[in-house]
Formats: sequence, C-alpha cells, structure tokens
Amino acid sequence: MQPFNPEVVTLRERSDAQYKEIMIQGKEISELRGNIQQLDKIVSASTRQSIWQMIAMIVTLSGSVIGAIAYQTHLIDKRFEQIDTQID
Repeated sequence: MQPFNPEVVTLRERSDAQYKEIMIQGKEISELRGNIQQLDKIVSASTRQSIWQMIAMIVTLSGSVIGAIAYQTHLIDKRFEQIDTQID
C-alpha cells in the first residue's frame, strides 16, 4: 500500500478541524436562537403587562379627576346657594 501524499493528509486534517468548528458554531447558533426566542416571549409579556398598567393608571386618574371636579362643582353650587339665600 502506498503512503498518502502528505499534502492530502494535511488537507484532510484541516478539513476535519474546520468541520468540527462549523458543528460547534452551528450548535452555538442554535442555542442563541433559543435564547432569543425566550427573550422575545419575556419582552412580549412585559409589554402586555405595561399596557395593562397604563390602562389601569389612565382609568384611575380619570376617575380621580372626574371625582375632584364633581366635588368642586358641588361645593361651588352650595356656595352660590348660600349667597342667594343671603341676598334674599
């Protein structure tokens, strides 16, 4: 049996090393894709929660403002009634 050409052996070793490196990089890319999908789920859940919190805040502030305006209007009406009774 003839010995292989040393260049062919070197090329085969380099090819095997590059194949292993590509396989490792492929595995790392798959892990990164999985991590990105998990982060996407977390971000969408956080966004959804933030939207609901914003809605709750707007409803609460609106209720407070409407309540305060109603209270002040009622007090002003009472004051006008007092003034009218004093004038009469």
